Amino acid sequence: MTRFLPARAARVLVPVAALVAVAVTGCSSQWGAAAVVGDRRITVNQVQQATTDIQQVLGPDAQLTQSQVLYWLVLAPYVLDAAARHGIGVSVDDARHEMQAVKDPSAAGLLAVRSAMAMGKLQGDLEAPEAQKAYEEVRSQVDATKIRVNPRFGVFDPKQFIITPQQPDWLPPTASATPAPEPSGQPTQP
Repeated sequence: MTRFLPARAARVLVPVAALVAVAVTGCSSQWGAAAVVGDRRITVNQVQQATTDIQQVLGPDAQLTQSQVLYWLVLAPYVLDAAARHGIGVSVDDARHEMQAVKDPSAAGLLAVRSAMAMGKLQGDLEAPEAQKAYEEVRSQVDATKIRVNPRFGVFDPKQFIITPQQPDWLPPTASATPAPEPSGQPTQP
């Protein structure tokens, strides 16, 4: 039997390889994190569960991305608080009603749907001055929070208030590349 590496070298290389893999993910301090928002951790599993739940509601032809769902999860506490302060809050029961097609929706799925619903209400149910005030409240809270997104999902752009896809720097830009459509349900400045 031929060994390619001495046993001692293998014991050293395996932990080093694992460490490199963790560092490459972009969230080395938060293994398995899709995003870290302040001290709140959103896991990749939560994003995947929420995406699966919402996909069941929207149907197979929906153009729903995990980045869009992550965006809703990142902004959830801020937009839910703003909606509640303006008298248009969204409850878990409201989200369950929207997700009737899902037998047992995940907590992450319910939170993402509540967040999307709250964004819609802030944009559609408030008069322009009040909607602007709510937008500024959310922006102020988001600006005061450190938000780190796993590069797999993109980059959080606080100026545009979106998660944009990230093109690896080792790939040259292509002339035919088209920008990704903005996910629906994202707040826009009134």
